[in-house]
Amino acid sequence: MIWTSAGREAKTAPGPPSGQPPEREIGAALDTFEMMLYRSLIGIVAVVTVACGTGRQGEIRAAHLGLHALRNVVHFAGQNLWLPALALIPLAQLFALEFSCPILVALTAPVFLAERLTPTKLLAAATGFAGILIVARPFGAGGLSVGHVTA
Repeated sequence: MIWTSAGREAKTAPGPPSGQPPEREIGAALDTFEMMLYRSLIGIVAVVTVACGTGRQGEIRAAHLGLHALRNVVHFAGQNLWLPALALIPLAQLFALEFSCPILVALTAPVFLAERLTPTKLLAAATGFAGILIVARPFGAGGLSVGHVTA
């Protein structure tokens, strides 16, 4: 909720002189790895602070620590790829590509979760993918760029 509120405030605040969204301007001052490191550290401090403040620090356990570490490494890598894409492609294309995640989850769920992939789910995934291609136009006049790949 804090990240969402901060994001809304950043989008409604007056932008920098270049007219670009503030998220695109920070790349000139900080490396993406550095930005994501600070974001992760702030997140850890926030979680521990809230857990201690509400007396729920017992819920922070080391069970399945390896899976948590793997999830966080994958998330950190994804965020480090997403941030450069923010500066390289239009926001509409970036978010269209980002919203492909539910489609990928639906298509990989049979492999990892032993769920059934019904014809309805396949049709929904194909329709969603067609919508992503319409909005993102990765093979349009500009062609497939580094921004499309990293998004």
